[in-house]
Amino acid sequence: DDMVRIGNFCMDQFEYPNQEAQIPKGSIRWSDALEECSSVGKRVCTEAEWTLACEGPEWKGYSYGSTYQSGICASKDSMSGVQLAKSGGHPACKTPDGVFDMTGNLWEWVALDTAAGGVLRGGGSILSAGLGRCRSRAFIRDVNSTLIDVGTRCCLTPPQ
Repeated sequence: DDMVRIGNFCMDQFEYPNQEAQIPKGSIRWSDALEECSSVGKRVCTEAEWTLACEGPEWKGYSYGSTYQSGICASKDSMSGVQLAKSGGHPACKTPDGVFDMTGNLWEWVALDTAAGGVLRGGGSILSAGLGRCRSRAFIRDVNSTLIDVGTRCCLTPPQ
C-alpha cells in the first residue's frame, strides 16, 4: 500500500522511512541505505529505476513536469536554511504515478547499474532554484560521511 508500481518494479511513495507527513531520514551513508532498505524487506533502487520513476517515459526534467516551477519542491527557493520538509509536504512535487519528493528535499542514494556502490540523485533542499532535477547526479568521495540532505528511497521487484 505504501509503494507505487512502475513497470516491473515497485518504489516507495516517500523518502525513507516512507511515512507521509514525517521528516524523512537524512544523514544516511551508502552502507546505511543498503541496511535500511534491507531491514524492511526491500532494496536500494537502481539508478535506471529511479530515473524512470522521476522522468517517466517522456524524459521530463522534473518529477512534476518539463519546466521548473518555483516553490513546487523543497529547494532553496522554497525553504529557509538547511532543513528537510515533511514527506509529501509539497503536494505538487510528485510524479504522475504518485511518487513524492524525487527532486529537492533529499539527495537519494541509488545503486549504480553497472558497478558496485552508489550515487546520489535528485538534488537536496539546499540547491538553488532549478538545480534539483531528475538528472541531477552527485558522488560523495567518502561514502562514510554523513550530510543532512542525503537519504534514500527503497524499491522492490514483486514476484512474477
